[in-house]
Amino acid sequence: MRAQWWLGLSLMVSGCGGSDGFKEAVPTRSTLSVNVPGSSAGSSTGTTGESQQALTGQRATFYTATRNVTLMFNGGVGGFLDGIEHILAQPPSAQSATHAVWGPSNDALATANYKFEIEKVAAQSYVYQLSAKLKGAPDSAYQAMVHGATQVVDAGHSTGDFHIDFDVARQFDDNTMDQSAITVHFDTTGYPHQLDIVFSKADASGTTSNDAAYAYTENADGGGTFQFVSPSDVNHDGTPETLAITSRWLASGQGRADVSATGGSLGGKQFGAVECWDTSFARSFYDENGDPATLEGDPKSCAF
Repeated sequence: MRAQWWLGLSLMVSGCGGSDGFKEAVPTRSTLSVNVPGSSAGSSTGTTGESQQALTGQRATFYTATRNVTLMFNGGVGGFLDGIEHILAQPPSAQSATHAVWGPSNDALATANYKFEIEKVAAQSYVYQLSAKLKGAPDSAYQAMVHGATQVVDAGHSTGDFHIDFDVARQFDDNTMDQSAITVHFDTTGYPHQLDIVFSKADASGTTSNDAAYAYTENADGGGTFQFVSPSDVNHDGTPETLAITSRWLASGQGRADVSATGGSLGGKQFGAVECWDTSFARSFYDENGDPATLEGDPKSCAF
């Protein structure tokens, strides 16, 4: 998810003055992290489409899939948010009571200029954008690659949305994701905390549709849920199906995943599975309607 224009975030030209009063306008990496219980132990699988990899007592397959996806998300969107935090740690180039600007950047080897702006539109309410233009183009040519809005309650609690437009970003740097955009909604004003992410992608005709979607909630005690739907070649035959996984866990780490796959080479069939794991993330129960069907472990071991 990291691209060259991401790096432009660290190249903003700073000036005099401070950015206090604007630092809470953008969520931090820690605020938007997806926190699934886990350890540094190795994974038993590496993809979401591999079922029946684990046996009872071994590392749970769909727990591993859930954790791998969250680590990928945290590294990608987190890298972007780290860049924003770096900007906000620097004095802005220009600032008033309601507006602050960082940049424009002027990297000699870059093909574009970048700038980041925050506008205070009401008490504790902000809008912001990262924009770019090709070098030599007039200021009217700036286009927003990222834009967002945040309503702040206090330093640790806020709600808002932001949108990353890769179709615009590709005009200034072709080293970007193949998705068209990412849209994020977050709400940390109370429990459960909520984080929703949608990846969209344009087809050959230019029609944009959702490519993958993620929904995360976090309880005050560390328990939570993570749901994601994305294309995945469940049968390993070159044809992607639509895979949906809903994982739930307690503060202890004990949890359950409900899995379904449809479309692709499955035709009118629907793949379904339930997997439960214990506090060490080892499979304690598994039920799959595959061919042949699989049933192992004790359903009473499930936390949900």
